[in-house]
Amino acid sequence: MVAVLIFSAIFIISGLAFFSLSSYESGLFERRKEAAQAFCNAESGVERARWVLVNTLSKSKAQADSAGMEVEVVEIDENGEVVREGQDLIDFYHDVRVSSRGLERGQERELQVVFTPALEYAAGSAHNVKFHGGSNDGSWADFFDRFNDVYIDGKLQYGNQLIGEDQYKYDVALQADVSLPDCFNSKSDFKDHFQSMADTVYDEDKFFGKDGGTWHTVGDDKIVFVKGDVEIRENVDRWWEKAVDVTVIATGDITVNSGHSGEDDRLVLIAYKDVTMKSNQASDVLNSVILAGKRFQTQGYWGWAGGRGTINGLVMAENIDMKGYDPLEQSGGWNIIQNIEILLMNGGIEVLESETGVLPMDLDRKDWAEVVGEEG
Repeated sequence: MVAVLIFSAIFIISGLAFFSLSSYESGLFERRKEAAQAFCNAESGVERARWVLVNTLSKSKAQADSAGMEVEVVEIDENGEVVREGQDLIDFYHDVRVSSRGLERGQERELQVVFTPALEYAAGSAHNVKFHGGSNDGSWADFFDRFNDVYIDGKLQYGNQLIGEDQYKYDVALQADVSLPDCFNSKSDFKDHFQSMADTVYDEDKFFGKDGGTWHTVGDDKIVFVKGDVEIRENVDRWWEKAVDVTVIATGDITVNSGHSGEDDRLVLIAYKDVTMKSNQASDVLNSVILAGKRFQTQGYWGWAGGRGTINGLVMAENIDMKGYDPLEQSGGWNIIQNIEILLMNGGIEVLESETGVLPMDLDRKDWAEVVGEEG
């Protein structure tokens, strides 16, 4: 009888313990599920804020306060300090920090994600893109052709045709209708749209830069309109005195002869016809946003096809004809690197701000951290 009572007590205690344990595990599972849902709410708050920012530029519209999430959006400087607190629209110059707090039945997860301004693509064309590329078949001849390969840091979008001998180098290109603004439809529309914006209007062809020992500068102009062709040699100002941010608009062609690197001019070049970049050496850099109504092309300084160098900014043209660049070989060709700072520089944004609907703005994720975690 005593033994029966002892075993009965053991079974009762064990049963109660197992029942209590199952209840605890059930509760633990529920808390983990709620914490996971809170994290999903925080993530969705971040993605929603990014979408709203890209499409409306509005910090206030990107912020949210609901039962499932609380989202705050601020612009920050390089030290993480909040800037431009009194202005609603983001300027695509500063980084944007999104703080999103996800809530689910008492559980809380919070994310802080930093986005940096970007362009959706580095080169775009409404119709045709032609690259002078090599076959890349591994042969000895390919050793000499490889410098022609194409490298675009950023998406390449084009309307109808992509022509090149080395297709896989740019098979990530997205086919899309990337069109220039309507003001490129006729020269009269072009003049009506841009001429009134200029600080100075020239009625004939214009030269800027160094001609022999003489410099022809833009002075303090931020926007220059030229009725004719423009040639820029080296810089639009004396590069040892200052770097210049300037927009040059021409009803004809714009030709840039040999750029420089470092703290050089930053140009917005808008031509009703062609824009041509001629390079002199591998280190040539053109810091520029380029809109060409007819064609953008690259050449060697002395006229050979293609040339070589780097373009920091954005290229948008009816047709693009350029030599590519192989980042592995570090030699030859052209490398286009998207650069939002060039797009938004003083002077350029004044011309392009009315066209932001066609310029491909975006926000890339730069950094993220979970400031309130599952155990928080």
